[in-house]
Amino acid sequence: KVRYVLIDSEHLRNQAKVTDDDVKQYYQSHESDYRLEDRAHVQRILFKTLGKTPAEVAAIEKTAQSVLDQIKSGKDFADMARQHSDDSSAQKGGDIGWIVRGQTAPEFEAAAFSLKPGEMSGLIKTGIGIDIIKVLERQTAHLQPLEEVQTDIRQQLQKLKLAQAQQTAADDLGHRFKQDPGAFLATAKAEGLDVKESPFFTYKQVIPDFGASEAFANLSYQLRVDEVGDPITVPKGLAIIQLMATNPAHDAKLDEVKA
Repeated sequence: KVRYVLIDSEHLRNQAKVTDDDVKQYYQSHESDYRLEDRAHVQRILFKTLGKTPAEVAAIEKTAQSVLDQIKSGKDFADMARQHSDDSSAQKGGDIGWIVRGQTAPEFEAAAFSLKPGEMSGLIKTGIGIDIIKVLERQTAHLQPLEEVQTDIRQQLQKLKLAQAQQTAADDLGHRFKQDPGAFLATAKAEGLDVKESPFFTYKQVIPDFGASEAFANLSYQLRVDEVGDPITVPKGLAIIQLMATNPAHDAKLDEVKA
């Protein structure tokens, strides 16, 4: 049976504020992370020819040309991709997302980076098959401006600061608990923390605030009565536990199981 305190992120949120200067300094020191390469947002319709006989390849090319002609005549590219593409992107209308140079076959890349947004290729023959591609968007290499990435940076820094504040608070509090285990309740109260107590539990039994934490199970069974353990990571943050009592294995008495 243990008593414990939880040090969660909400308890320390005021200590993990991120200023505009923090965001700006991080951006300036990590500019290389925000440099984007030339890239193209592409849809594809793939007709696989790898391993096919020359006669089969000729028939596949004829089908590919027919599909291309139908798209040119007004058929929707995405609908045709769903019906005919052998690529895993078929269910998404052939949308393969953004590609950068060096990521696809040379013939595919040459077409993708020569087309303008909205333009479609002819038949592109590669080592695995025949492609028809359509470029949806193009971006040239550039440095993303701070305004475009500041929200992500702020969230990243806040998460980092919270983790650091949690660890610092847990280390400091854990040291004070160990110095005076008998003042566990008073020390926690002075820090505005609630002290909780578990019921008696067996090794690796699931306890609500700890889940199936192996660290909690192992530490609980290593401590002596009244001893305080080092801070451990649990689903809700960091926890510090003190062993209150143990109940060795024994044949139960009637009073213990009567209810």
